[in-house]
Amino acid sequence: FRVGPTTDFFNLWGRLFWLVWVLLKIIREQRKHPYDLIHGHAYLSALPTKLAGKWLSLPTVFTVHGSLNLDRKKRNITTLFEWFMLTRIKFTALISVSKSFLKYPNVNKHIFYIPNGVKVPHLYRYQKNKSSSKPKLLFVGRLEEQKGTDLLIRAMAIVNKTRSVILLIAGEGWEGKKLKELTKSLHVSSQIRFLGKKPQAELHKLYRQANLLVMPSRSEGMSIT
Repeated sequence: FRVGPTTDFFNLWGRLFWLVWVLLKIIREQRKHPYDLIHGHAYLSALPTKLAGKWLSLPTVFTVHGSLNLDRKKRNITTLFEWFMLTRIKFTALISVSKSFLKYPNVNKHIFYIPNGVKVPHLYRYQKNKSSSKPKLLFVGRLEEQKGTDLLIRAMAIVNKTRSVILLIAGEGWEGKKLKELTKSLHVSSQIRFLGKKPQAELHKLYRQANLLVMPSRSEGMSIT
């Protein structure tokens, strides 16, 4: 069974509460429907995955979806926490979606590199929109520092001095308001459209309508955009 993600990606207290809740949930579900292994994703779930595996004597698999702070060599408490969760907790097997993570010393001996997959046929169901003469750039992802959306907006201010280009931003996050204010301060509001979070069906259409998909991430494991 799938326990599910934290209640709110941007809710710190909700995520901390989830650490306790998910551990109790796994133990309770094991009593109802015994299962064979526990698979955790992203560094926050490392601890309950390990503890539940120990408690229930089950093998554990943990997938690393990126190591932002380690990659950027930040010296703070968040980096220390990330380092401990991703490299100092031993699992039956560890999976990384990024090859760059494999360079970090790790207590795990069974480490496998498995990149994210993509269903290519879905991207060919829609035709590009030729009604607009202006080139369209597309960004899809969370609106936070890691994704570098602020860099993209600043680049738009430079590009639009010589050529009129439209930027579509699909996603949401805690920097959303800040990014909109940046857009206004750089006087590029007419060229940038914030679309909010979009379901997969609508994203497929956006991919086909865009001339270019832009990923300005400061650090990335392997994006599923």
